[in-house]
Amino acid sequence: MVKKGAILIAFLALVLCNWAFGAMTQAALPAAISVSPSRVDTTPWQTFTVNITVDPKGEEILGAQYELYFNPRMLQVDSQTQGGFLSQDGANTMVVDNSWDNSIGRTKYGEARMVGYGVNNSGTLASITFKTRYIAGNSTLDLKNVILINASEEECSNIEINDGLIENEITPSPFSVCGYVFYDDGSECDNPTVKITNLNNTNTEWTANTKPGSNYYQCNLTKAIDVSDEEILLFKTMSLEEEQTDFTYHEITRAEINNGGIFNFNISLEPVRHDINISTDYYPPRGIKIERNGAVIPQGQSLTVGNRYSIKYKVENDGNVDVNVNITVKVANESWESILNDYNMAINASTSYEGNDSWDSSGVAPGSYNIIVNASIPADEHPENNERQREVKLEMPPVMSVDPPYQRVCCGRKFTVNITVDPMDNEICGADYILYFDPNVLNALSQTKGTFLGYDGTGTIVYRNKIDNSIGKTEYGEYIAGVGSVTTPGVLATITFEAIAPGVSYLNLSGVKLINDSYLEISALTLNGTVEAEALTYDVFDTCLGSYPSIPGTHHGTITPNVTVHNVSKLYTYPCPGTSGHAEYVAFYHSNETIITEGRWNGYESDWHNISFQAFTMHKNQTYYYKIKTGSYPQIHHTDELEAEEGMGTINCTSFVDANGKSHNNWIPAIRLEGGSI
Repeated sequence: MVKKGAILIAFLALVLCNWAFGAMTQAALPAAISVSPSRVDTTPWQTFTVNITVDPKGEEILGAQYELYFNPRMLQVDSQTQGGFLSQDGANTMVVDNSWDNSIGRTKYGEARMVGYGVNNSGTLASITFKTRYIAGNSTLDLKNVILINASEEECSNIEINDGLIENEITPSPFSVCGYVFYDDGSECDNPTVKITNLNNTNTEWTANTKPGSNYYQCNLTKAIDVSDEEILLFKTMSLEEEQTDFTYHEITRAEINNGGIFNFNISLEPVRHDINISTDYYPPRGIKIERNGAVIPQGQSLTVGNRYSIKYKVENDGNVDVNVNITVKVANESWESILNDYNMAINASTSYEGNDSWDSSGVAPGSYNIIVNASIPADEHPENNERQREVKLEMPPVMSVDPPYQRVCCGRKFTVNITVDPMDNEICGADYILYFDPNVLNALSQTKGTFLGYDGTGTIVYRNKIDNSIGKTEYGEYIAGVGSVTTPGVLATITFEAIAPGVSYLNLSGVKLINDSYLEISALTLNGTVEAEALTYDVFDTCLGSYPSIPGTHHGTITPNVTVHNVSKLYTYPCPGTSGHAEYVAFYHSNETIITEGRWNGYESDWHNISFQAFTMHKNQTYYYKIKTGSYPQIHHTDELEAEEGMGTINCTSFVDANGKSHNNWIPAIRLEGGSI
């Protein structure tokens, strides 16, 4: 069920947990909410009340909310009070919202019963007391965002809504505004330009009448249409030479409405001042606010490469004339810059403009940058406050990746991939991902917890671990239990797959979420993987997966193939989950200790999971001696002899000396030897 409206969200958070589910009563008609009375005829400066009533019409109502919209020029709310509808049987209720805004003409109300059963008798949900103003005409009372909750804790559907109408009966009459204009030295300013704006009446502007050779002005308006009490008039006055100006605000009083005008409203000019300022009060101390997804980035907090940010600022016209301002926003360092916006904005005297520009940091190199906002006009009295800068540090995002990024596997064989996280110096306390694969090529067998979040012994909680082979998806989520965070790269989880058919499967990460030490989600760079599954067309001697415990060291033993394995040239070592277990050196010998071939690891480059060497053929029923030196944590078969996959032969352990110098005779490395084409 989709919930609508902020009030209803508060309902559910505070109330629904206390309501028991009940049987839904079948309603013969949709429930109704109405403005009562539906029409009110009134006159200026009167007070009256309307009720918001609910008729359940067979429903049991547990809670209700509404918004009521009206014309704020004609009406103002004095109060909104709780009715008795939801508490008619004596049950306790909670009012979750009771507010109004006379500037935009809206009231809000929401209430819920604190018991698990509803009411089905009509009643008044709330009462609203209005006062009228001196504006002629009609104002509708429009009910919006209405929600009624029934006994099944669901929204009632098809609610009948009955709005209201208020008619304010007034005969419009003249309203005169007049006076004289003077220079700043008190002398008469002949032939001025006077423009009057009603800021409450959609900024309607009139130009006053003047006489040539006179400093007198007059503007004829209509009260109850053009103006009303408590509305604000803005007087913009300019001398004939446009060298002196004035901006004056005046609130109309009820006495002036009754008297039919504002008389002898004299205006004194002052010299023209041009002064544009980028306000540091807007976001101290630099005046530049940075947001991502609505959240403010505090001063000193680094930004992340790849994110989109909102750059916000306020340009103030501290002068006394309207001006056209050139605004430039850019990001720069010593050797590079990017213009985010360069535009002109008309800003009236004594007003301001809030800018909002977007910066996509994708592809920008990490480092320190300045965000620069410049606002300029000709002849600015204070050019020193026309530019503001905010220094930011741009860092690489944390990285979640599929490791290894590419594998070639044989059909019918099992293999693992690691989901790794590199925090890139971020403090990480939680991680979540979805991995998609081709279910026609691969089958996910298991998904096991890695050591990334709990690398130092910190307790963690795996809250999601799902596999769905029908659509090819695994899901995993884990977070640190209690207080703590991680900055060290590691393996979040290990997935064991089986290749079930030839083909290519992409391993694509989706829905990646990393949580930082402030419990905020931070974006991450994702690196996907690819698996190529192929039918077995070459000789393979494969011990398959091993197990723990594990430790690096040097293995000695023998391999006796049951079939001839042609052109053996590559060794793969199965790593333990969450590690990079690999071989560092391999050599093969005849029984007389004559070396046949050897290979060495080239480090974490290219195909680092494998060691390649000069090819040789292992002949059927002959015994070959091996030496394998391992690093990190390879998987181990804890036995002294093992049959290879598909009866390819046997491998045994004659000795294993671990990294601590301890000797064993039953540690066989989990390996795969690959030969040439069959």
